[in-house]
Amino acid sequence: MSTEAAPANTDRFNPIALELKSLKTFGVIQMVLGGILATIGGVGLILDTNKKDCSFTFDTHSFFKFDVNECKNLSNDLIGMDGACLGLSIWVIVTGAIPMFMTQKRETEWRSLRLAFMVCSIIGASAIVPTIGGLGLTGLILRRHKLPWAVETWPTSVAIMITAFLTFVLTIVSCSYSLCCAPKQEKEQSVSAEKHHL
Repeated sequence: MSTEAAPANTDRFNPIALELKSLKTFGVIQMVLGGILATIGGVGLILDTNKKDCSFTFDTHSFFKFDVNECKNLSNDLIGMDGACLGLSIWVIVTGAIPMFMTQKRETEWRSLRLAFMVCSIIGASAIVPTIGGLGLTGLILRRHKLPWAVETWPTSVAIMITAFLTFVLTIVSCSYSLCCAPKQEKEQSVSAEKHHL
């Protein structure tokens, strides 16, 4: 009596699906944080543009023309930093959107997108996000100690710093996952495929 070999049990654990799901989760969170940064930067830009006022009174600063010019220069710098934060946050959003285009159907394409996501995360963690945090810190100093008219908007700088820190942590985690975990999963998958063909 001949016995037919039982059909091989398919492995329910799909490392590629897990990897894609994880990368897309990182991407969604990064887009949310980037959106928050863009919103804060936009709100700060609007508030600072509307509240800008360098007309001093007796109970604030001296009436020297030097002080007025300094206030105008620092005010323009602050507004420029708001715009820079808004612009840099677009990088964060675009980087987070990269995993959204990854699918299992086109293996070569999504592996290239994963590499692009990893590189953009490295750039974000090493340059873009720290710059955003630095802009928040500098803006906080200007609002609290240099520009009397901007004192009331200091929470925007604090919010930028906190969100930038969270984004920095996320970019480190997502980059580490793309760099370390993904190749390991691919290796396990290739070994499993070889055993299946034997």
